[in-house]
Amino acid sequence: MINKVILVGRVGNDPKQSGAAVKVSLATSEKTKDANGMFVDRAEWHTVTFFGKLGDVVMQYVSKGTLLYVEGKIRMSKYQDKNNQERLSIEIVGNVMQILSPKNNNENRMVNGSKKIEYNPDFDETEDLPF
Repeated sequence: MINKVILVGRVGNDPKQSGAAVKVSLATSEKTKDANGMFVDRAEWHTVTFFGKLGDVVMQYVSKGTLLYVEGKIRMSKYQDKNNQERLSIEIVGNVMQILSPKNNNENRMVNGSKKIEYNPDFDETEDLPF
């Protein structure tokens, strides 16, 4: 069975760290025609969560407006809101991330050139990072 997602989009907020998790909102968009035949942009927002060394890299190099390539998997969970209503939370757990461009093209913050950065839970922290 396969649970794989590939997204390319812009980060909508600076990364937020909560315990071991680092979360960002990622906007993807597509052009569609409206009822009048005019093209309009339709945006989808995705919550992407990173863990481990990849989360550290996201905290250090990613900010609002950064264009990201993300590979991961969909994770859904149920929770009770403050009104005791059952809600569904959908997030992407990212395990591959590539910065395609910094938020400002004048900034020089490319991570590791054009190589992908992958999360490896067996990563040996005594080894040097590849960038």
